[in-house]
Amino acid sequence: EHDGDPGEAAQAFSHFSYHATKGGTMVTDIQGCFQPGANGGKYLLADPALHSLDCGRFGSTNLMKHGMKAFFRTHKCNGFCRALKLPPAAADGTPPTY
Repeated sequence: EHDGDPGEAAQAFSHFSYHATKGGTMVTDIQGCFQPGANGGKYLLADPALHSLDCGRFGSTNLMKHGMKAFFRTHKCNGFCRALKLPPAAADGTPPTY
């Protein structure tokens, strides 16, 4: 459990997806909304874009390595990334290598 900005959580999830697949696939462009309710409510997430090194997967939004690099050029690791011990991108935005 971690208190924080849901946007930061979404950014960290994208970073985590890259890490968990050793750079093979990445979930980005997560959109959603908060629904108040029991236990404090929940976030519903939808409409992700997936980038994969396999050009035959995930349709026209799969920008492969280019999409992954674009994410890391703008991503700033946050408290969620640090809590997950995710390796940061290089200073020039180059994604971590595995």
